Amino acid sequence: MKDPARAFAQLLETAGAGIFAASSGWSINVGLPPSAPDTSILVNHVGGTSPFPSLLLNQPTVQIVVRGGRNGYVVARDKMTDVVDILLGLGNVVVNGDTYRAILQLGDVATLGFDDSLRPMFSANFKAYVLPAPSALSQRVPIE
Repeated sequence: MKDPARAFAQLLETAGAGIFAASSGWSINVGLPPSAPDTSILVNHVGGTSPFPSLLLNQPTVQIVVRGGRNGYVVARDKMTDVVDILLGLGNVVVNGDTYRAILQLGDVATLGFDDSLRPMFSANFKAYVLPAPSALSQRVPIE
């Protein structure tokens, strides 16, 4: 399975939530948040449930953090609502050869407060059911 954080970032970009590694507007990033622009969507793979040992079925979890502009609480919270609307319930989508059968939200959106520059931050966690692209090295059986 390819990096689910990158897959989620691609899904968000395709839906128009932002642009990957943009220098202005809403920037979608994987790994580390950018210093600029202020408005960013950070996507990170944060583990998940153990993959099935005999079947090609993975259950990764991804955390998304939306950071708004200085004192931009409402705009940032609205962007997080857009992110949830895009991802929650999405299924049967192929990204980088892996098939995302379903995306579930784990809990509700959490307010993380403000960073040192008074930029508001919100987070949401998601779990995906993924059928990884078959690999010649894999001992697991593909499922349909």
